Amino acid sequence: MREFKKFRIGDLFDCLKPKCAFKTFNEQKQNVSKERSAEFSIPLTYAKKGDNGIQYYGRPSDWESYSNVLTVISNGVVATGLVYAQKNKTGVFGESYFLRIKGELASHKFNLYLAAVLEKVLYPKYSRENLAIWNNRVEDEMIMLPVTADGEIDFAFMENYIREHEICRLHKLEEYLCATDLDDCQLTNEEKIFLDDYHSVKSEGNKEHKPFRLGELFDISTPKRKFNANTVVFDGKYRYVARGESNNGIRGYITESEQYLNPANTISFGQDTATMFYQNAPYFTGDKIKIFSLKNTEMTREIAVYLIAVMKKAFVTFVWGQSSFSVNVLKAVAIHLPVTTDGNPDYEYMSTFIRIQQKLALKDVVEWKGAELKGI
Repeated sequence: MREFKKFRIGDLFDCLKPKCAFKTFNEQKQNVSKERSAEFSIPLTYAKKGDNGIQYYGRPSDWESYSNVLTVISNGVVATGLVYAQKNKTGVFGESYFLRIKGELASHKFNLYLAAVLEKVLYPKYSRENLAIWNNRVEDEMIMLPVTADGEIDFAFMENYIREHEICRLHKLEEYLCATDLDDCQLTNEEKIFLDDYHSVKSEGNKEHKPFRLGELFDISTPKRKFNANTVVFDGKYRYVARGESNNGIRGYITESEQYLNPANTISFGQDTATMFYQNAPYFTGDKIKIFSLKNTEMTREIAVYLIAVMKKAFVTFVWGQSSFSVNVLKAVAIHLPVTTDGNPDYEYMSTFIRIQQKLALKDVVEWKGAELKGI
């Protein structure tokens, strides 16, 4: 039987707080990008849930970075206490710090195990009202780790444990892709012709697009009832959609009166965050959510994905929390869409475009899965 032993976090880890070239928050914000590029290539962690805590990218010359470390999110509405394993060079934008195991050259698999153990202790305990700071808090927490017969931490066991789980997950992915026919990523002849035409048209710039106000495309409504996240009981039947940036905006699942459900096949829009997600099933919402129902045609996943991508570009200059996300302003926002010969939105074109992109992306997943299974 595997033996486990308690260890104080501060005795196992060094706390690292990478520096940057800028002293003020405004200077930092002006010298990062939300998109990775050749110039902005260093991932930066912030108070974020999901995406390994990475919210921005910075210039390597501006941000000190480390690889094979653990990120602890110290602050955030839903992120405080989350822990991520960073395999590649990463810096800190704010509200987080790094932990590095003392005296060991940690592998990424080893860090994945440690991240899960740490998060199990930290995430339930810490919050925005009780920050997961290092000094006199996180450093004094205790975690349970497997040990060898002589009482030393069993690094080999932890790495093998993660390796076995990776193999299991990859096989499950393989089974899922086969069961849903997603492993067939071959483009049809019609899709190949469409893609060739798309690249030709894109280079020539003669594909007709036209601006449409959101009020022309959508009925924008207020939820039938808003449910406070602090008073609902999660672990229910229907999705509860809030203004978060991950997990399709779904904060959890609740059971309330079905008369207050918002309809499926709509887009949920966060009024003060500009977060938007396609909801393919009925859902409840929290505060400051608007419901976008498409006019004149049925909303499908492919159409929604296309529209959301275009809408996000239209809202890129908006600032979180500003009051401009009123319904009247939302209705007036214009987006450019491909059109049919009679000047209407070409939803068939949008659907085909997204379907092709999905196949191309899945092709990469299938190839990655095969390479990972060979390499483990």
